[in-house]
Amino acid sequence: MHSRYSFFGEILKVIDDPSTTSSLTTQAKERFGYAQASNGEIRLRLGFLQDAGLVERVDWQRFRVTGVGKAFAELLSLQKESVAAEAQVADPVPDQEDSPRSLIGDIIRDLQEYGKDGNESKAFEEAIARAFRFLGFHAEHLGGPGRTDVLAVAQLAPGDSYRVIIDAKSSGSGIVAESSVKFDALRDHKRKHKAEYALVIGPDFATRLKDWSVENGVVMLQVDDLVSALKRHALSPISLRDMRDVFSRPDAHRDEIAEQYAASERRSLLIGKILALALQEAVDNDPIASGFISVENIIYALRKEVTPRPTADSVRECLDFLSSPLVAALEENKGRYKLADSPHNAALRLRGIGASLVSESRDIAGE
Repeated sequence: MHSRYSFFGEILKVIDDPSTTSSLTTQAKERFGYAQASNGEIRLRLGFLQDAGLVERVDWQRFRVTGVGKAFAELLSLQKESVAAEAQVADPVPDQEDSPRSLIGDIIRDLQEYGKDGNESKAFEEAIARAFRFLGFHAEHLGGPGRTDVLAVAQLAPGDSYRVIIDAKSSGSGIVAESSVKFDALRDHKRKHKAEYALVIGPDFATRLKDWSVENGVVMLQVDDLVSALKRHALSPISLRDMRDVFSRPDAHRDEIAEQYAASERRSLLIGKILALALQEAVDNDPIASGFISVENIIYALRKEVTPRPTADSVRECLDFLSSPLVAALEENKGRYKLADSPHNAALRLRGIGASLVSESRDIAGE
């Protein structure tokens, strides 16, 4: 993330003294030439740094760098400060046309705009198709008489794959009326497209529609809930198998999707905490331990860092992942672990793997 976004690791350099979000925004603009900096973007960066244990909250408004954060900053190549904020400093790595950041921003904007515009139904349908591609589905915008608006296919092995028909309902009033959803037509679309699940997406729904949807086994998904899922998916994606559980719960899909993403976010948080702990052990320069830390001590150190308290199995899963040759962030020796590479390099390694996965899957799909 430091190599990808402006004024990320640099935050660790400028908050030795407790600093507010507003003051950091000002420093981003004046000292580093980051002209588009806003309080919202700085809060987002602080959230990641806080979850990684690199900064901590002093009070409701102020943050400061932790000891681990100071050590971590020494491993980074920080952006040089602007002599004068004459020009905007570009991101170290330019946006790609289909990068997660640019994709999700466009999708969310279109969902929110066209979902409340009754005259832009096609644009709303297309935005939904793009949203489901971002979630990992093979999604087609169909539309037209006798056809569903969007067909989303989970391309998995036989027995695991499934199909979802999606009916897009925009509404200028912000509420989809009872008469706008035809459950008989949805059943016909399910049969025609051999789909297991039916989904209606709109800004909000009349109360009786929500009751009828449960009776008919149809998920009524509000645009705001889809937007929230997209934002969380960009950081801690859930699998298509997990997504299936969401579509299977018309009566409690909101709770189900929140639970699935929360579990994924806890795993990501735990990985970050473990790596930060290994980094701290490495920079402590203890000649006896030589940077190694046992599984038991890791679990003990994290007992108050992660809620709910991580299980021994979940910690070992993260350790196995971080010490695998593909990640190579940790080294294991007789059940103890130490830092084997900088977190920065581990992140680059994973990014390269991700880019390769996307490229190969697109070749197979013919995209």
